[in-house]
Amino acid sequence: MEDTHYSEDELIERLYGVGRPDFHLDLCPDCAARWRQLTERRRERLGEREISPDLLAGQRRAIRAKLARPEPAPGWASRPLVALALAVLMGLALALQGPVLRPEAVMAAVEARFFEDVFREVSRPEPRAVAPVYALFETKGEKR
Repeated sequence: MEDTHYSEDELIERLYGVGRPDFHLDLCPDCAARWRQLTERRRERLGEREISPDLLAGQRRAIRAKLARPEPAPGWASRPLVALALAVLMGLALALQGPVLRPEAVMAAVEARFFEDVFREVSRPEPRAVAPVYALFETKGEKR
């Protein structure tokens, strides 16, 4: 007699004909009693109608065949609306982004502005210290 008893899952597998064939139920009174209870409950729920083992075997074969088939990978061709929506979003993103400035062009503009400011400061005939004096005499419409 074995030291281990059948688990509930093993009894259910055996009930549906997929359990391991052995003589444990003949040798173990505890497992045999649980087996009888399980078969009685099944008979009560099914009534007098029995499910044919061939039907159950066919269902198992169909399930195994379906599990053995690889799932087809979803491609863009099978999802035209997703591809169209993605194309529209990319078009909008590119349209809203505006012109792309190269770093060289940006640096050239910054340097040009810097040199204009330097030239303006250097080309004044009076020193910078005179600027507050000019501010005292400026009128609202006149800017220097």
